[in-house]
Amino acid sequence: MMLFGTNPSTCWRFQWYATRDLKKTGMKLIVIDPMVSEAAAIADIHLQIQPGTDTALVLGMLNVIIKEGLYDKEFVDKWCYGFEQLSKRVEDYPPEKVSQITGAPAEKIKEASRMYAGNKPGIVQSTPSTEQIPNSSQFILARFLLPAITGNYDVPGGQYLMESHPTMGLVADVECSEYLAPEQKAKLIGTKEFPLFSSWANYLKIEKNLMKVRNRPMAKSWWNAGMAHAPMLWRAVLTGKPYPIKAMITESSNPLTAFPNTRLVYEALMKLDLHVVVDIWMTPSALMADYVLPANSYLEGPFITPGAGDYMNFFIVGEAAISPMYERRDEYNIYRDLGLRLGQEGFWPWETHEQAYEHRLLQMGLTFKQAVEQVFIFAPRNYRKHEKAGFGTPTGKIELYNTTLEKLGFDPLPSWKEWPNSPNSDLAREFPMTLTSRRVREYSHSLNRQLKTVRERYPDPIARLNPLKAAELGIDDGDWLWIETRLGRVQFKCKHFDGLLPNVVSAEFGWWFPEDPAESPSLSGLWKSNLNVILDDDPDLSDPLTGAWPMRAVPCKVYKVTDQEVEKLTYDGLARSPSTGRGRVSPGLG
Repeated sequence: MMLFGTNPSTCWRFQWYATRDLKKTGMKLIVIDPMVSEAAAIADIHLQIQPGTDTALVLGMLNVIIKEGLYDKEFVDKWCYGFEQLSKRVEDYPPEKVSQITGAPAEKIKEASRMYAGNKPGIVQSTPSTEQIPNSSQFILARFLLPAITGNYDVPGGQYLMESHPTMGLVADVECSEYLAPEQKAKLIGTKEFPLFSSWANYLKIEKNLMKVRNRPMAKSWWNAGMAHAPMLWRAVLTGKPYPIKAMITESSNPLTAFPNTRLVYEALMKLDLHVVVDIWMTPSALMADYVLPANSYLEGPFITPGAGDYMNFFIVGEAAISPMYERRDEYNIYRDLGLRLGQEGFWPWETHEQAYEHRLLQMGLTFKQAVEQVFIFAPRNYRKHEKAGFGTPTGKIELYNTTLEKLGFDPLPSWKEWPNSPNSDLAREFPMTLTSRRVREYSHSLNRQLKTVRERYPDPIARLNPLKAAELGIDDGDWLWIETRLGRVQFKCKHFDGLLPNVVSAEFGWWFPEDPAESPSLSGLWKSNLNVILDDDPDLSDPLTGAWPMRAVPCKVYKVTDQEVEKLTYDGLARSPSTGRGRVSPGLG
């Protein structure tokens, strides 16, 4: 197992237990992480690379595996397209060169390459963290080539190609995307600039290839088809270009802590004519809303999960533990009521969420109650499906040389290049350290900070700093420090951690302080330790293929907070005073 930029001990507990158990049976574990995480501490090999250099590392590993003949020749000859072109490309990434880019020793890169290729079956896992680095599409392209050339696709213990449950009703059957007019789809913000982000046209091309190997479509909502590019969306709200955006529904999300460039997001939310929030908690974003519709918690509603993707061969069913309390409502009913008010009676035949789920269970001959009694419902896994139908690509093979990208005018092979704001850029002279972020086990994204028992267990936002670098900066363990970029600065409590590279600071994301004043400009301490305040979402910095905006590997500087500065930073300390008219607490909701 090879883990890129993920620490399941913090973010995926059941996998962490499984990883530890598999390790005891003899499974080899390789971890790629800028710091010594819990997973890295038990790894056979830990490649402690500079943040954002994962793509170069993968290309170096491909170089070793191909050059030393460690790839699966039979699988490559029969099921891979473009091996010669890939072989030529990775000649540019010998381990010695990759070592200079990543900071990982060349011999250790070779050792990890041999371990992965020589211990089949193997799995490579990455998480959204590697989709938040600059030029993330190049990492994604390269990362999936490792199991391809080693023959680790669709085999037991390898990279299983998921398929939808054969008798489960699909979300694709009811999502009604076909009723959105083509001319309206063409207006989607970000499509022209970032063709692989959410383009309807490109989705249909991909779906056409996919349907060659399966007879059931996937939910377009899960593929992000129809999703606007967020950084461009905020700018469209503020400028009215390419067209005005005047209203927004925010469901189970806190944009002021979830998206970078918080100041810009704040101004965009302020400019909306109507902002409705559907949520459980009065988050900073909810405090700014015109209306807050209280949603039920997961204990107060039924569920089928995975519920939206149509790509799993299993699902889990659960009933509501209790009825929704107070004025809270199931989100299904909120949207159904809205649909009925808009004259969509024919599209909402199910009065309750349970009835809608029963519609999906019809083909299985199960009622919702019967499904709940089973809890886990699995279909048998089908391995080596490609031997019957090939792969869902234009060539019918795994495309090491990507013909779809070629037709779109992009490089069909992955490559590594420095990004505009890299640690080697001119910006790094003013901001010499590299910022990365981490999750906290006690919290889920920005949730739970309003719970007293959890805050008592984990009261303060923490930034980890190598003790040698901390001593150089005059920052003791437990001191408060500033992390500053060109967008502003935020404060964290320092924790010395010698498992971190000296030039890296690792801070926690999602922080706000419900005990602080709710009224604007405070918005429950939004501006003090919210990492997104200092992260840039400039579209020019976004990945040219997918539009992903960089949230890691960010140049910054770190220095000690003076006693007078602690806990006094607000929006006014960062920028001009906000507009008036919103940001007040709604009666009865504060």
